[in-house]
Order: sequence, then C-alpha cells, then structure tokens
Amino acid sequence: MARDLARGVLRRYPRLRSSWPLQQASAWRQRQARRAHPRRMASWYRDSADMHTRLFGSNLEVPEAPQLCEPTSVLITLLDQDGRSLATKRFEIARNASLVLELGDLLPAPQRGQVQSGQVLIDFEGAQLGSSRAYLHWYNDTGRCPTSRTTMSTGSIWQ
Repeated sequence: MARDLARGVLRRYPRLRSSWPLQQASAWRQRQARRAHPRRMASWYRDSADMHTRLFGSNLEVPEAPQLCEPTSVLITLLDQDGRSLATKRFEIARNASLVLELGDLLPAPQRGQVQSGQVLIDFEGAQLGSSRAYLHWYNDTGRCPTSRTTMSTGSIWQ
C-alpha cells in the first residue's frame, strides 16, 4: 500500500526522483545488489611453516574510461581444505589504490601457520570494476617465491 502510494507520488511529481533522499535510497539499493551479486575470484592459499601467501588487490582505472573507477569494497573469505570458513573480512579499496594482505594475519590464532591447503574467495563489490584484479604471491621465510605471480579471474587462474 505505502509502496503504491510512493510510486503514485513519483509518477505525478517526477522531479522528486532527483531529490537527495531518493538518491540516497537508490545508492543504498545499488550497494546491496552489488553485495548480493559480487564478482568472485578464487584460488588456493597456504599458511604453513614452509610457505605463506600474500594477496594483492587493485582497483585501477582503465585509461579508456577513467570515470568508471570508483571506490569499492572487497570481501575476503578463507576456507580450509574441507571448505569450512575460517575467516571473513571486508576491506575498502579507494580509487586507483591497492590492498596488500598477508592471508595468515586473517586466520584465527590457532590456525596460523597450520593451513597446508585452503581456498581464498575474493568478492569485488564495486559498481564498475574497471581493472580490479587480485594477485597471489606464495613465499617462504627465505624470501624465495616458489611460484610465479598469478592473476586471478572469475572462476579460473591464469599464469
């Protein structure tokens, strides 16, 4: 009933659509929709005595359309080898900025250094993704990287 009344008022007075309260409500609905359907990337990670994983997430503008780059949030979820969630945390990435994370720092204290193999899920929740992407770097205590830098895309890994 209230929704029908509000829609009727907007039909009769279309200039109200550009008012501040309606713009705020529309922006909130868009953010909720992006969180409900994010762009997901996934890969394996390891946090053990002999190997650690670092995540690099970027939110860079595309030269052809720099106006599309806007701040975004990223939800990082760490799963164990059985698919159980170990940690989840949301981060904000500003326009033309990057996020650098030690995945082991997100783990609960008892699991740090104990995950031989797990999966990391990265959900980009921005309106326009432009050049948003994530890289993983696997390394050991001597600083040597036994694998190359990997670019992740939705559902696959490119090396």
